[in-house]
Amino acid sequence: MTKKIAITVVVLGLLLIGCKTPSEENLSPKARQGKKIYEQRACGSCHKINGKGGRKGPDLTRVGNKLQEKEWYQKYFRNPTSVVPNAKMPKPLVTDEEMNKLIEYMLSLK
Repeated sequence: MTKKIAITVVVLGLLLIGCKTPSEENLSPKARQGKKIYEQRACGSCHKINGKGGRKGPDLTRVGNKLQEKEWYQKYFRNPTSVVPNAKMPKPLVTDEEMNKLIEYMLSLK
């Protein structure tokens, strides 16, 4: 039985080494660009995705399952406290085009 467990652990480890999360593999071009903007603007210093990032802001790992309305994100990114009165997030310094790419990335996080 110990040999079976060892083999199972090795196989799972090998599978995990080469795996990407489904969201990475299936990102649309616009969502990929949004991910780059997320990284460039250091959003991960406050927010966590898939266990990586900061703790000041909410975990965004599955935010696309919770909030699916583009309009909500647009309002929030333009003025966070207009949507969430006690929001600590500053207004992101992004263009409308960058904001729409960020929204596509948020929607892809499921």
